[in-house]
Amino acid sequence: MMLSRLSTAQWALAAWLLLIFLLCIIPTDRLPRVSWDMLEPDKFIHAALFIVYGLLAIRAYPVAQGQLSARMVVYIIGFAIVYSFFLETYQQYCTANRRFELPDIIANTVGACIAICIAWWQQKK
Repeated sequence: MMLSRLSTAQWALAAWLLLIFLLCIIPTDRLPRVSWDMLEPDKFIHAALFIVYGLLAIRAYPVAQGQLSARMVVYIIGFAIVYSFFLETYQQYCTANRRFELPDIIANTVGACIAICIAWWQQKK
């Protein structure tokens, strides 16, 4: 696909994925320290980033007759998992003080699933 043929929604999706990457490689010593007893706020941030990713992906690649297809769901969740694995591997081997965290991949995947639920709910309205 030629870059000039990308829609505004596709450009927004690409920019968002780049922003996620940049946020995920910020050294941890530059991030504010916050801790809760049960859950780390970091996981909510990961989920929120991937909720937006999922919604942008759905908007960037419209589905036939306004229906969210099983194929689109698989692509969105599959990409979230693969991209998350890439991000975590990059953090482990290419940054000084970040590490691979499976809970981040899970939070990202949950965020993508929430986006799909939101889209499905909006279809049903």
